[in-house]
Amino acid sequence: MQRLRCAIPHVLWVLPLLGCYSYRTITAKVVDAETGQPISGAVVRTDYNQGLWHVAPSTSRGVTGTNGTTRIRVAKDPNGISISPEADGYLDYWGDGVYPDGRPYSTPYTELPRWPFDAVTLSLYAEPAPQVVLIVPDGYTGPIPVGTGYGKRGNPWPGRRIFEVPWKPGRTVSLRDLPQMNGSPLTVTSVRYASGRDLPFGIPRTEGIAWWRMPGGLFIGSWEERHELHRAVAGAGNTDWSPG
Repeated sequence: MQRLRCAIPHVLWVLPLLGCYSYRTITAKVVDAETGQPISGAVVRTDYNQGLWHVAPSTSRGVTGTNGTTRIRVAKDPNGISISPEADGYLDYWGDGVYPDGRPYSTPYTELPRWPFDAVTLSLYAEPAPQVVLIVPDGYTGPIPVGTGYGKRGNPWPGRRIFEVPWKPGRTVSLRDLPQMNGSPLTVTSVRYASGRDLPFGIPRTEGIAWWRMPGGLFIGSWEERHELHRAVAGAGNTDWSPG
């Protein structure tokens, strides 16, 4: 069923921004992204882009039953429509909202169709969070450029949560071939030498060799080396310290 409702602001100075929206009550189904089984007890919420010059539609919330479905009200908002599920034991939702014409509006992926629609299936990945292990040549120290962004849609290795990514000097680490399982851009979570030695994550005054996050990628070395590099880059006014 489709209804028309006007969002009425409560203060007079925003009355000119009054927005009227077309609402539909739809069926939202939440499933496990890898098994396809319905998820009971998942909370499904709608959300919209609120702004000074935009009065957002009213939001809606539902909880899935044993068949993984619930009913929620969705509005056609030209600034974007977001429907997100969450459930105990699952990662935060990996998909994004959509414009009424079907384009995702923030990340590359959405499970929402173009407006109008009467039903949608949303998928969640079970915990734990994926781990990205960067494998580097034995004894290497120095900077490692890492590309940022989102991975691929879907996990071709159901249940797998540890992904090893080999790196060779002179190349930029790419994580784009890894599955996107939550809503955040992919990032390296640990570093290991090819021989199997795990490097500790560096904190101030760490003794010995560790790995550190820096703009544009990572750095492997001692605290003193990392500190000198950071100071040299900052002194030169650069934001990208990675090798050209």
